Amino acid sequence: MEFKLLTQYTSEDQSLLGPCGYRSHHKYEVSRSGTAECMTIQIKRVPLPEPYVKEWQNDPDELEEYNRIAPLGHSWGAYMDGRLAGAVIGEPQTWNNTLLISSFHVAEPYQHRGIGSGLMRTFLNAAGEAGFRAVVLETQNTNAPAIDFYRRCGFGIEGLDMSLYSNEDLGREVAIYMRYKFPSTPGAAGLA
Repeated sequence: MEFKLLTQYTSEDQSLLGPCGYRSHHKYEVSRSGTAECMTIQIKRVPLPEPYVKEWQNDPDELEEYNRIAPLGHSWGAYMDGRLAGAVIGEPQTWNNTLLISSFHVAEPYQHRGIGSGLMRTFLNAAGEAGFRAVVLETQNTNAPAIDFYRRCGFGIEGLDMSLYSNEDLGREVAIYMRYKFPSTPGAAGLA
């Protein structure tokens, strides 16, 4: 396994990684309640009676966006036997000194083999060495495997958008924003 900086992200790269998607046997159920004086939002991991399955193809606009972002110097690829097995596309947000993960994807045949963990570790180490204060991403509450993976990598849930996808998201998909924070001590960035 080898990790290399990506300088471009082509349609060939995208087709090597295959379709995006996930299967989840749990979700992070979001509920809210409150009065004029106090609002409570709860996030609870719950089992699903049937697996939630979602698949999609990146559209041409997303590919164009990834091609714009990759040359900025913060995107990485994981390679097995010279073949792209996974990619993380990172875009610097200069206004708040964070690195936004626009896409994180490991091709299905390479999943559950440590490639995603190695790729994320490489990405976070590079981001820390570059002096970013945090790495941020967005995923869905229905994607429990991704949330669990990001939490194992050191990310924490930092926010929600209950109507990013539609006006009825609360009962369906809720956007969950996660953040990995680097230590503020000089020279303490990076991971083991």
